[in-house]
Amino acid sequence: MTRDWWRRNRLALVVLAPVVPALVFVLLGLPLIDDAVYSPDRRTVASGEAVEANGWRFEVIAAQEFPGGTDADAIPAGSSITAALVEVTPLGPDSATDDPCGVRLVDASRGAEEREWQQLIDPLVYRYAVGDSSAVSCDLSVAEPFTYEAVFLTPPGLIPTASLEVRVFEGLRSTEYRFDLG
Repeated sequence: MTRDWWRRNRLALVVLAPVVPALVFVLLGLPLIDDAVYSPDRRTVASGEAVEANGWRFEVIAAQEFPGGTDADAIPAGSSITAALVEVTPLGPDSATDDPCGVRLVDASRGAEEREWQQLIDPLVYRYAVGDSSAVSCDLSVAEPFTYEAVFLTPPGLIPTASLEVRVFEGLRSTEYRFDLG
């Protein structure tokens, strides 16, 4: 009886022999490869230091908090506007790239429960005007130095424990540089 079973199912077993390992690879191997390729490297940068990445130099030159809650401003009570200036300088005339960069504000003082804030698209809603000489986006397509002003709506008192995270892309890979603001 077992000999008949093997003979009847021989074709199915021959097909399953390569299919099962391939399925295991697709289910287990590909997610690990994707994580390795697309997960950003994370590096901490001490206060006052600069980093060089993808042909550019990034340095946080100032960070300040503007508390809200007065009748004269549009910042909600219990909130603050937190602004950071990032000096972005090309390292050479061929530094221009189509690879983007971006920022977010991170509070990692709670360990694994870190909180993050995305940059405000229109800080004028809260009556905060970006400086005339500041850029509001991180555009690396022209190899000229610029100051990037990132503005966030945050809880008050955040700067001592916050980091400004600058993410720099190089093709599909990215690196997150966490500049301590405190």
